[in-house]
Amino acid sequence: QSSSGFSLAEQHGNSSTSMYDFLAWGHNQEGALGLGTTDPAVTPEPIIALQGLVVTLFACGGGSEEHHSAAVTSAGAIYTWGSGRSGQLGHGDLENLVMPRVVTSPILQGQQVVQVACGSAHTVAVTHGGAVLAWGWGHFGQLGTGSSANSLEPVRVLGMDAVTVYRVACGSAHSTV
Repeated sequence: QSSSGFSLAEQHGNSSTSMYDFLAWGHNQEGALGLGTTDPAVTPEPIIALQGLVVTLFACGGGSEEHHSAAVTSAGAIYTWGSGRSGQLGHGDLENLVMPRVVTSPILQGQQVVQVACGSAHTVAVTHGGAVLAWGWGHFGQLGTGSSANSLEPVRVLGMDAVTVYRVACGSAHSTV
């Protein structure tokens, strides 16, 4: 099978194949691989929770302590898993998840996510309508909210209304569009 997408973080990786399987391998701290355990995977293994979904984009994030992953489906849903210690999963809590879970924040109601990127402990997404949303660790202002506070759920990045956004990227503690 040929790979149609690929993402790497510091110690784990994800790949989707032309058959829309979603595979993960490597260090699995806090469940960042989404395999249902925290055991490392030395060869690519399917993420069972994403089977049956058409995953169009995924991202891996993490630093020395926190690792998380995100996937966007063809329907515009965003799934996250791994470390939630800084709120980077966007589920309104600090829970770690060993399996992917769809982000159901009110700000995403009726929205289709088309882009996602993961920093060391924050996540940024772009909707079909061009809204830029961020959540997780905000210590250096990487959420773009005018604050250095963390956010446990997606919040709108300020000052993006007049900007056409095509892509989003995150570094360890910064975000770009």
